[in-house]
This record gives sequence, C-alpha cells and structure tokens, in this order.
Amino acid sequence: MNLWFVWLEMKCPECLERIHDHAEECPHCGMTLERLSSAYEGLELEVHDGVHDVAGVLKLETRKQMRAAVKACEKQFEGVSVAVSFVALRNEQTLEAYGFYLMNLGEFFRGSVWQTEMVDGRGRVILVVDVEGKRVGLSYGYYFDGHVREKENFDVLSAGHASLLEGEMVTGCEQILISLKGLLKKAVTRANAANAVKTKKGVKR
Repeated sequence: MNLWFVWLEMKCPECLERIHDHAEECPHCGMTLERLSSAYEGLELEVHDGVHDVAGVLKLETRKQMRAAVKACEKQFEGVSVAVSFVALRNEQTLEAYGFYLMNLGEFFRGSVWQTEMVDGRGRVILVVDVEGKRVGLSYGYYFDGHVREKENFDVLSAGHASLLEGEMVTGCEQILISLKGLLKKAVTRANAANAVKTKKGVKR
C-alpha cells in the first residue's frame, strides 16, 4: 500500500521532546550525536545545491528540477537555506533521528562553496523524504524555533500528499516547497519581530 505519513518539527529522536537543533545532547534524556553515529555511519553527508539523494531515486533531469524548486523556495529569504534529502531508511533507523543527524552533521554546498554554520546553519530547513518508509517531514534550524506552528507545518507537508500517494515523488516535493514559501514568510516575520523585541529590551537595560 502506497501510504505517506508526515513528521513534524525538530524533536529529540529518542524522547521526542523539542530541543535546540545544534545541542550536543538532549537536556531531557541525554541523547547525543555520537549515539546516533553508529546507526547512520556510512551515509553520504554532502548536500550539493540543496539536493541530497542518498536513496538514488533522482535522474539528471529530476535532480535539476529539484534544485530549481529549492532555489525558487529560498531565493526571497536572506540567510535561509533549503534542502531536500531523499533517503531509504532501514528498520532500526528513523526519520526523526536522520533529520536531526543531517541537520547537525551534514556538509552543505552551493556550487563548490561550503556553507558554514555561521552563514546559514540556524536558518536551514530540510525536507526529508524516506522512500522506503513512505514518510516525509521538515527539520528546521534554530532560527525558526518557536516560530513555526504545528498546524501550518502539517498543511505545508499535506500540500504534496496527493502526488506522493500517486507515486509522483518529485512533483509532491515541488508542491511542498511551494507551500513552504508561505510558511517561511510567516516564520521569518515572527522571528524578526521577536528579535526586535529582545533588542529593544536590551537597549532599555
């Protein structure tokens, strides 16, 4: 049966409590990246031009198509970096853990230029597609923490659900990225407003 499920926001892959995306360990259960490394050892972690196809499902033309969709999604947002990762997870691997692992340890390139954490780590968004488990989810960098509503996130992922059910994986991802643009606009506005309030309070002190 070709069913697709959605997974919401960045949470600890073990206790499912929300945590900082670059935390060295979960403050709730003590989970560490080192503990995840054995489960995901050997997976290619280089993400080029917003596309990460460790599942090997993209052809040359569809890879170009995905890169264009990623570029269109992120181009109006300064400091925001979007990526799509296609992966075939095994039984002992989970979408939650993989999204967390790639967000923290992935090496992200634009052309031949490595995007360091100082440039875009906090503003990174990764659409993770598990082609074996038929699941799709979004992982957000720390910049978006608290500024993405669960219902909005669910609606974004649902935008591609019908196409995913039909087996149109690339089309489904394109539809999700188009919908994501609207959510990013809201989230960036909220984040900027929150930062302005913090700055204002700091000046008053």
